[in-house]
Amino acid sequence: MGEVSFKGWMLVGQEPYTRRDGSDTQLAVWVRPCAECLGHAVAKTPVVGYETSKAFARKRCAACAERARSGE
Repeated sequence: MGEVSFKGWMLVGQEPYTRRDGSDTQLAVWVRPCAECLGHAVAKTPVVGYETSKAFARKRCAACAERARSGE
């Protein structure tokens, strides 16, 4: 299987996830370069139907997003 990318995001794997109702599923884990630093922004989406996920709107890594929220 080759590399999977979507809107500049690269699929790097899957991880288990437990829904609020207690059922188990898998999430796709995607990365892209952070818009502000040399880190990676991470998005987690459903494996099926990821094309409609709002997670792809992320542009910053967790550290840069936190700095932006705190006003630094």
